[in-house]
Amino acid sequence: MGRNRFPAAWVLAIAGLLASGCGAGQAVESVINTKNATDVVVQENLQVANELAQTLLQTATSYTGFGSSDSPTSTLKLTSGSSTGPSVVSYLVPGWSNGQALVLAAYNTASENCYGILDIASPIMRPILGEQDAGTYDFTYPHVVSAGCNAGIVSEDPTPPPGWPVGDPAGSGWPKP
Repeated sequence: MGRNRFPAAWVLAIAGLLASGCGAGQAVESVINTKNATDVVVQENLQVANELAQTLLQTATSYTGFGSSDSPTSTLKLTSGSSTGPSVVSYLVPGWSNGQALVLAAYNTASENCYGILDIASPIMRPILGEQDAGTYDFTYPHVVSAGCNAGIVSEDPTPPPGWPVGDPAGSGWPKP
């Protein structure tokens, strides 16, 4: 007769429980939670910047002038350059859009993902990320270096990011609930 063997999954689960008693499980959980928390901060900062842009759009009927004033909050900085972290939002109003398009991008240093929002107030003549029609579109560029998380670079990309169906911003994977 054969010996009773524990399935490999059970052995791993028991080893994990034993390791968590020594604190090893907490370290792994901490790293995972840090990434999730940083994603939330990045996305919240993008939402704040987007709300400021919408306020400007209502009063000025274009995004022209966005970002020209001081930082909107003490913890959020707007830059026309690259985003260097969760609290730095890169922005650009493409000159050819007549103030009708705005690209916002922020970098998550923990996951190396670049998250962003493309706002189009009225149809534009050139596509940005495959979009030309009025709307708000979320996007993600996974695993990039900070210098690549730049609204100016994104605004010159006429094609959607990989895995993002044209016209379907829900496919970007964020904003997360």
